Amino acid sequence: MIDLLKEFASNSKQWFYQEPEKRYELVKNNYQFFQSFFTKEKLENASWEELQQIGTHLHTLNTLPIARGNAFGKPNHELNYYRQQFINLLNDNISLQERIKNFKLAYFGNNSLGELLGYLFPNEYAIFNQRSGAALEILNIPMEIQRGEDFSEKFINFNNALTPLRQAYAEVVTAQTDLPLNLEIDQFLSWVEETHKLFSKQEPSFWSVGSVWGEKGDQRERFINNSIWECGYSLEGENRYEKRLNLVSPGDIFVLKSSATTGANHKTPITIIKNIGIVQGPINKGAFHIQWLNIPSLPHTLEGKGLRETIAPIKDSAVLNLLKNLLTEKPIQKISLKKLSRKIPLNQILYGPPGTGKTYHTITKAVEIIDGQINPDYAEAKKRFDELKAKGQIKFITFHQNYSYEDFMVGIRPDLQNGQISYKLYEGPFKQIADRAKNDSTNNYVMIIDEINRGNISKIFGELITLIETDKRAGNKHALSAPLLYQNEEFSVPNNLYIIGTMNTADKSIALVDIALRRRFVFEEMMPNAALLNKVEGFDLPNWFTKLNQKITAELDRDHQIGHSYFIGVETIADLQRAFYQCILPLLKEYFYGNPEKLQEIIPGFTSEEKLEGEAFKTALECLIK
Repeated sequence: MIDLLKEFASNSKQWFYQEPEKRYELVKNNYQFFQSFFTKEKLENASWEELQQIGTHLHTLNTLPIARGNAFGKPNHELNYYRQQFINLLNDNISLQERIKNFKLAYFGNNSLGELLGYLFPNEYAIFNQRSGAALEILNIPMEIQRGEDFSEKFINFNNALTPLRQAYAEVVTAQTDLPLNLEIDQFLSWVEETHKLFSKQEPSFWSVGSVWGEKGDQRERFINNSIWECGYSLEGENRYEKRLNLVSPGDIFVLKSSATTGANHKTPITIIKNIGIVQGPINKGAFHIQWLNIPSLPHTLEGKGLRETIAPIKDSAVLNLLKNLLTEKPIQKISLKKLSRKIPLNQILYGPPGTGKTYHTITKAVEIIDGQINPDYAEAKKRFDELKAKGQIKFITFHQNYSYEDFMVGIRPDLQNGQISYKLYEGPFKQIADRAKNDSTNNYVMIIDEINRGNISKIFGELITLIETDKRAGNKHALSAPLLYQNEEFSVPNNLYIIGTMNTADKSIALVDIALRRRFVFEEMMPNAALLNKVEGFDLPNWFTKLNQKITAELDRDHQIGHSYFIGVETIADLQRAFYQCILPLLKEYFYGNPEKLQEIIPGFTSEEKLEGEAFKTALECLIK
C-alpha cells in the first residue's frame, strides 16, 4: 500500500489535471452540485428537470446513457416520491445504514447510490462501487464480509476498511487538491484499479524504438552494454511519448531500429532492424531494463517500411510476422516467467462478449504457465497444448446446468458388468489433475473450465471454493484441507495447479456471478478489437465493426458486443457474407428477439429476410457507416 501511495504521489498532479480527463474539475463540479442542490428546502421544491441533473453528475450514470435513461430519462415514480427518497438520505436523526436500507428508486443501483453518498457526506465516507472494491483487493486491504450482507453493511464495512489508508494517504501523499480527503482517496483508488490491475496482458506488444539522440549521437552501444533503453525526450523533461511509455509492460518486445530514405529523390523509406530485446521492467518514466537478444541475422533491412518515431507500437502484420520469425532464430522459446517478473494468478477468468478469443487464449496461457515461456506462434502453442493435455498436465472441461460436484470432483456411479449393476467410486477431472500435481511438485498443471458461469458454482465446487484460494493452498500461510464426500480422505489443493475459466458476458454479467467465485478469481477482460481487422475489397470493415458495437452498446450494453474473432481470416466480400449470415445475424436476432424494429435500427441495410449477395450485400453493410 505504501509503495503505491508513493507512486501516486509522484503522478497525482498529472492524474488530477491532465487533458482531456481533467479529473479534478469533474469531481469538483460534481461535489459542488451535490453540496448545493441537496438541501431539504431545494429538494422539497425540485422539478423533474432539476432532479434529472443528478444523473449527469454521477459517473456511474453519466458514462452509461442507457442506465441514465432508465433512471432519469422518464419518471418511474411520482415526483414527490423522488423528492422524499433523496430528502430521507439527509435525515441524520436516522443511522446511515437505515437510510441506505430504506432508499428505493427504480434503476438507481448500488453503484450509483455508493457514489451519491460519497458526494453527500465526503467528510465521513468515501465513494463505494465495484471499482473501489477491486482497488482494495489490489492494495491487499482486508474488508470484512459477512454472508448475506446487504449494500448498507457493505458500504459501512468498506469505509471502515479505509481507515488505515486515509491515515497513510494524509502522511505519504498529502492533500493534492482542495477536495475533501475522501474524494481524493476515491481518485487514488481509481488510479490503483486502472493502472495496477491484478492481471497482465495475454500477449507481448511489439514496439519500434530509436537510439539516436540528436547531437549526442547514437546510444545503441551504451544501451546494449548496459541492458537498457532510454527515451531521450523523457530524460530532458519532455512528455511527448508519456502515454506510450506508460503502456509498455514487462515481456513486451523492443525493436531497436534506424530509419532513412533511399532510391530516386530519396522517396523510398527503409528501416534497419539492429537489435531486438525483451522488456524486463521500468527503471523510471522513460527508461527500461532490457534483455537484448543475440540474433544472428541482424541487422535486417526493411524496404518500403518507415518506422521513424522514437517509440511507437508496431501494428503492420507483415513486419510483425518478420519479427516473430527473427525471434525464432534464437531458441529462447520466447520469455521465461522469472525474467518477466510476472506473477500469474492461480485462479483467473477471461471474460467478455462472444467472439473475443477467450477460449483461444486459454491455450496460450496454459502453455505459458507450464513451460514458463510465452510462445507468439499460435500453431506451435496449440501443438504443445495438445502434447501437455495428452500427458495429463492440462485438463479442459465445460460447465453446464447439469454439471455437479460428483462430475467435477468425486462421486458414485453405476457400472454394468455381465448384466450386473454395481456402484463404483468415480474421480472427476479436478480430483485427477490435483492428485497428479501433488505427486509432481516440480511441474505446473492447468485446469481449464470453459463457460464457468453456466454452472451452479456452489453445487459444483463444494468445499473447493475455499480450498482453491491462494492462501488456503497446501503449503501456504493459511493452508486448509477438508474431508471429501464419499471418501475418508483429507483433501487440499496444491500450489502448482492453476485454474483458468472463461465467461461469456452475453450470458451473464460479472455482477450476477456467484460472489464466492468473484472473490477468489482474478478477472481479465477481453473486449472486441477492431485493430485486428483489415479492409475487405475496399470495404472499411474495422470502422463498420466499431460502429456496430457502438450501436449494440447504446441499445443493450457493452457485454453484448460482437467479438472480432468472427472476422479473423475474412479476406473477401464472400467470406464476409458467410460470417455475417452464419454468425453475426443469428446473434443479433437473438439479442433483439421479438423486436424486429430495433434490429433494423442496428443493421439498417437488412430490412427483409432476403439474403443479399455481392455488391447488394456490401451496399447494405455500408448503410451502417454512412
